[in-house]
Amino acid sequence: MSNTDHVKRESYFSRFRKRWKRRGVVEIDESHSKHHFTSLIRHGLQSSIVSSTQIPNTSSSDEFSEKESKTLEDGSSYEFVSYAPQVFESLREQVGFTASQYRECICPDDLDLKYLEFVSNSKSGQNFFLSNNKQLMIKTIARNEKHFFCNILRQYIEHLKKYPHTLLVRYLGLYKIAVKRQEPVYFIVMQSILYPEERIDIRFDLKACTAGRNTKEKDQDTETITIYKDVNFDDRIIHLGPQSDWFFQQIEHDTKFLQNLRVIDYSLLIGMQNLHADEIGENSDLAAIVCRTQKSISRNHSVRRGWPQSPSKTMSIIQEGNSDVRPQQSDNQSAINLPGTVENFNETAFINEGSDVDHKPSLLSNSFSDNSLTEAESLTQNRRLLPKCRNELHVIDGNEGERYYVGIIDFFQTYTVRKRFEGVYKGIKYKRSGLTFSAVNPDLYATRFREFILAHVM
Repeated sequence: MSNTDHVKRESYFSRFRKRWKRRGVVEIDESHSKHHFTSLIRHGLQSSIVSSTQIPNTSSSDEFSEKESKTLEDGSSYEFVSYAPQVFESLREQVGFTASQYRECICPDDLDLKYLEFVSNSKSGQNFFLSNNKQLMIKTIARNEKHFFCNILRQYIEHLKKYPHTLLVRYLGLYKIAVKRQEPVYFIVMQSILYPEERIDIRFDLKACTAGRNTKEKDQDTETITIYKDVNFDDRIIHLGPQSDWFFQQIEHDTKFLQNLRVIDYSLLIGMQNLHADEIGENSDLAAIVCRTQKSISRNHSVRRGWPQSPSKTMSIIQEGNSDVRPQQSDNQSAINLPGTVENFNETAFINEGSDVDHKPSLLSNSFSDNSLTEAESLTQNRRLLPKCRNELHVIDGNEGERYYVGIIDFFQTYTVRKRFEGVYKGIKYKRSGLTFSAVNPDLYATRFREFILAHVM
């Protein structure tokens, strides 16, 4: 068996045996069956990532169809292809990854920082690998999925520009490894929605249907990462409080985008945890809100940079503009009116959801740059006040002492003829039971998805 055959879609028996032999996250060392393949990934990525002094312009159609191919040596000769490299470099910059940071995370020179294999109760048959710090995920995809992603890449990028705080997972690179006389393997690099996962108590993958969407008790094990499904979600409620309106609106934008692409079978991935003592209140002090607002309305959409070394640094910036650090409670001192902001900030009325003010407060005249959006622009893009934590784009703190990691994943499945026949078959099969299934028209899938969210978020 060839080295790359290990990363093809696996049979049910192979996946079953693997889950019993190796459960959870496994370090890929020299004895691991995927070690050679991940070595090719590391070597190929290192050769493809170059530093850039500026974000490339992604408006040219040539940049979306461009591919960079290199013949490399790593024990044997192989071809490594990077698709639309300038487009993805631009996207990585927008979410805060410089070329050097991306390289350090996904393909570090230190060989002791090994890749991790992610093993869960998923039945997709695809392979998942994590960077050593678990911030980025590598996923193998089929050839037809690669073609589809290339075809929609321009629309995907435009959607992320239009709604920088979208719930769609950020794909940061698309690649191919081809070894002579072997079928090529395609893979994508994406941000892990469930990062950091150390404190997550429970995970759900929700498709707003019920047929086959139940993780049974026998599937649970202390050594595996169990991802529960719709039936297990039952009557749970996601308590987002003042951020629920923003959430509903973004779900509407994202599902309509996928609906127009004629995509089905996508999921809402949710991780839940109770806030710990060191997390409670860290987002509500004045210094944190100032910094959060700056990041949330940046035109660069970069969300990984800019946290002050200490609250005093931000407070000193504020004091330069006004000697009174505590602004008076007045509607005309509201910051940019972002959806999902803190309603009853006990220090000030600095953030006021009900405000109709359309200008920045004079108090912060020195702490906001010309690179900040106006309030009208922010509302058009449905921005929210990002939390002060890692993975800000996918983390939402609720109003019941819970933190949610939320994102939409797996939107490469189109409504093909095969899916239509599958829908007819399942319609007959589940007619009496009343179970719902995913092989339905994209319009129905999106509508049902939105209705499910509406029923479970408040």
